[in-house]
Amino acid sequence: MKVEFKSAWFGPSEVQREGKINQSSGRRYRPGIHFVPAELKDLLPKSAKIIEDDTPAPAPVSRDPGLSLRDFDETRAAGDAETEKAQEAEEALRKNAERLQAELAAEEADRPKKGKR
Repeated sequence: MKVEFKSAWFGPSEVQREGKINQSSGRRYRPGIHFVPAELKDLLPKSAKIIEDDTPAPAPVSRDPGLSLRDFDETRAAGDAETEKAQEAEEALRKNAERLQAELAAEEADRPKKGKR
């Protein structure tokens, strides 16, 4: 991308001399025309003027035609039915546990108590 700078600008770049004492990761652009990577387009100063833009245009966003409110309603209804079944099963399990505890208590009440004679 070709850019004309009106004033000096210090822009980011790849790290040079990595791991050294004088490591740097920037580049100085003096006033004039320079080639700049397209990734820096959003970071350019307001005074910079883009002369030649070679960045590809973004692809158009396409909507998925398969999704509608009816689909969401059906999904929600299926989820509600599943939740209701789970609650019914939980209630039946609780009632069964109570019944078994009552039967166990009745059996223990019928048994003769062990103790001193």
